[in-house]
Amino acid sequence: MRFALLRSSSLTVLNAFSAERDPLKRAEMYFKEIKPRLAEGDPLPLRAANNLGTLAGTLVTQRTLELLKLSFPVLSSISTDFSDQQSRLNQTIDSRIITLPVVQDYDPVNGWPDSDAVTTDVPVTLNKQKGVSITFTSDTLSSTVRRLFDEFGPAQAYALAKQMVDDLYALFIGANFTQAAIASAQIDFGRPTLIDVGVALDNRGVPDGAMNRFALFNSAYFGQLKKDSAIVTLAAFQDKQIIEQGVLPDVEGFRVIKAVNLPGTANLVGFAGSKSAALMASRLDSDYTTILPGASYGNVTTVTDPDLGLSVLQVQYTNHQKASATQRISLLYGVAKGQDKAGQLIKSV
Repeated sequence: MRFALLRSSSLTVLNAFSAERDPLKRAEMYFKEIKPRLAEGDPLPLRAANNLGTLAGTLVTQRTLELLKLSFPVLSSISTDFSDQQSRLNQTIDSRIITLPVVQDYDPVNGWPDSDAVTTDVPVTLNKQKGVSITFTSDTLSSTVRRLFDEFGPAQAYALAKQMVDDLYALFIGANFTQAAIASAQIDFGRPTLIDVGVALDNRGVPDGAMNRFALFNSAYFGQLKKDSAIVTLAAFQDKQIIEQGVLPDVEGFRVIKAVNLPGTANLVGFAGSKSAALMASRLDSDYTTILPGASYGNVTTVTDPDLGLSVLQVQYTNHQKASATQRISLLYGVAKGQDKAGQLIKSV
């Protein structure tokens, strides 16, 4: 007897996704059930499943958060403290960056001594309350799911992520990272300079490896590094498309990232370091619709990306006079420098 493994219908999956209130479970459902169907071109009966009028926008938001780590990979290279807890603007929270634990000797009498988890407290002020609103007209609302994802989701993702990363990059100045900068002319820049950066971090005891170290470069210096024959050869053997995606193959233990919006203040062309060099924390802004229960209209929900751990507050409402629907995603966040010795400025000459 043969048994056929049947998956649930798209309508069943969409109804379950719409009904799920836990943002983490909803995200898991999206990645396991909905994303593969979109990739395979399966028709998704949004209108049949969208009884509450919120499903299409929530799917867009889920896709938006997924794109953050693709558009700006630095978000997964630094220390982060993302939470779906609500907070207040300008509230200071104590977050932590991981430092190396102490290696212990085994004692034949007492056994292994305890080794406390070693962390460094870093206060982060949530002084940024940012959001991205998109209004869908009646014409847009009647378009396909593919159009919503391909045209609106990426724009919303990029706008929010760019603002967050702009604020992060503003930390990379001499006042915050006081170690002597490494200088290189663009024409001379390449793998040897990145080796020098790695040696400088080694001498300061910064942990090695691409899972811990990253290097950001502006477009000109990233392009110059991209021309290095050794790197091009390595990429060709690994995956020839990797050098087209804004992230080079690991170079000398660094995850190398193109930072188009890296500010050029004081001849800055790059920044390298470990996860402990910088910290970004985020919380949800308050759900103002709970102040007067029953007096508000629209829908408010939390959407979470399980990989980044980043959560946003999604607000959706309609304007009957203009026959439009608006979706906004927003959050509170702040950035802070981490360990001075874990960061390395790279400047032009």
